[in-house]
Amino acid sequence: MKGLASASLSSFVKLTLLLMLEPGPAKVTLGAALQALPKNAREGDEDKGYSFVHCSVTGTGSGTFLGRAWRAAPKVTFAYTEMGEVVKPEGWTDNNHPEYDKSVSFGEYKNTGPGSSMSKRVSFTKELSDADAKPFISLGFIDGSKWLLPPPTPKVRDYRADWNLSVNQPVAGNYYPVIFLTLLNLGIFTSDNKSEFSVLVDRATGGSSIQDGQVEMMLHRRLLVDDGRGVGEALDETVCISNNTCQGLTVRGNYYMSINQFGDGAQWRRTTGQEVYSPLLLAFTHEV
Repeated sequence: MKGLASASLSSFVKLTLLLMLEPGPAKVTLGAALQALPKNAREGDEDKGYSFVHCSVTGTGSGTFLGRAWRAAPKVTFAYTEMGEVVKPEGWTDNNHPEYDKSVSFGEYKNTGPGSSMSKRVSFTKELSDADAKPFISLGFIDGSKWLLPPPTPKVRDYRADWNLSVNQPVAGNYYPVIFLTLLNLGIFTSDNKSEFSVLVDRATGGSSIQDGQVEMMLHRRLLVDDGRGVGEALDETVCISNNTCQGLTVRGNYYMSINQFGDGAQWRRTTGQEVYSPLLLAFTHEV
């Protein structure tokens, strides 16, 4: 996590922190890696902070601080986060600098789980009100409107947001690429006022909803003759084996489908997409 040292303000959403601790005294502090002020920060360089929203802190053992103060005025907030028993009841530490107790900003807001109890938290922990938490749980905390790409515009049949569309190709004009996990595109879905039907793919695919309540996918397009649409040749890719026997190219793919209540499909697409395309990678290290 050393790359975070150059960050100014960072926000983490739906991040899982899995900690595996050895028995004995506390050896891990989230603040050691995800600290409000990096250990090598310059004096006066205190416009840095971290916000964790809808995250999970879990693992084995116990004795983890949520953060510690390397400088006088660090900022760390945990909101709507599930905290396991791995978190120390004290929650935070001033890193043996009691003079920092009045200037640190260690905040918690509507967290859950056994590690979220405020009853034994250190005195300088701030239990945030709705108004206090608001700046930390929105993209405004990291000036997201200045650098984050806007969400993709939903595709609507026979409609373009930036010009008046004259429909003369009702099928081809409504086909779109369905990509298997990019920043702007994750699967395809259709919905009514009660349900959402979603499909995730594992390779580039064409997709559309030509009629209400239907989704169609084109994994591979093969034509034996030129269709006169500008390519100038038949889309007839073949595979030839050793005895000069050739056959049409076969493309296979996996489809992941789900039916959810209206409004819940996006969570399934994002969560399942990350599980399928970015599986958990286990790594082990040892102290030197």
